[in-house]
Amino acid sequence: MMQMEEGSFPLKYLGVHLRPTQWKASDCGVIIDKLNKNLDCWASQNLSFTGRAQLIHSILLGSRNFWMSIFILPYKVTATIDKSCRDFLWGLNGNRSKLHLPSWEKVCLPKKLGGISFCEGRKWNMALMAKFL
Repeated sequence: MMQMEEGSFPLKYLGVHLRPTQWKASDCGVIIDKLNKNLDCWASQNLSFTGRAQLIHSILLGSRNFWMSIFILPYKVTATIDKSCRDFLWGLNGNRSKLHLPSWEKVCLPKKLGGISFCEGRKWNMALMAKFL
């Protein structure tokens, strides 16, 4: 027989702490750090609004959706991710931000209704968790 060691929580998987209870915001620091690392890299590039929207859709929201499809992320984390996406989309530069013409709620509308089809973090997390019911 194979000898196995008994582990204890919190375990680490892909750099993120796993726990038998609900996640805390401090457990999700790795996720936010990875997203901010991408944003810092892209901020130095001269990207159009459409280019920034595409990067948010494909990279930032893709990795966010991966974690949200497995865990219920704390509200503070989803709000931080949404704020980072919002700031990057509107071209936050240091302490200066460009004027946000439409509200984030309008940006999250489907394209048919004039939005960009971003999904609000908290609502999307609950929708992804519904598959486990």
